[in-house]
Amino acid sequence: MKVCLSPRCLKVGEEIKRSLAILLQEPSAIDPMLEGASLTITEAQMSTDVKTARIFLLPLAGINKEIIIDSLNNNKSKIRTLLAKRVYLKFVPQLIFVLDDRFHKSDRINSILEQNKSKKSKKSLINGSDE
Repeated sequence: MKVCLSPRCLKVGEEIKRSLAILLQEPSAIDPMLEGASLTITEAQMSTDVKTARIFLLPLAGINKEIIIDSLNNNKSKIRTLLAKRVYLKFVPQLIFVLDDRFHKSDRINSILEQNKSKKSKKSLINGSDE
């Protein structure tokens, strides 16, 4: 799926994101397996033809991440039907739910950078004391 960055695609993506956030406030209405799950929608990326949306989700507390994403992907036709009642679009996009692990990756990168920074400062202290 090629991601669209035009103003129209961004507007549609934000509308999908807002509407899904409202729908997912009661996730047990979609699937009883989602009972008690608290979800955050971090982004909705639209395809260039606005017929596919990739929804990035982050389950709070990170509990049962894969089960939640699988459950949402298994019930995406039901979610799409509920979404069609909330948004005014000619075509309601196909939904692809994806676990958003960008925050975890950025934390890992930051920790690696901090480790490298501390190693460099230790080396400079050792080299500086030898002179």
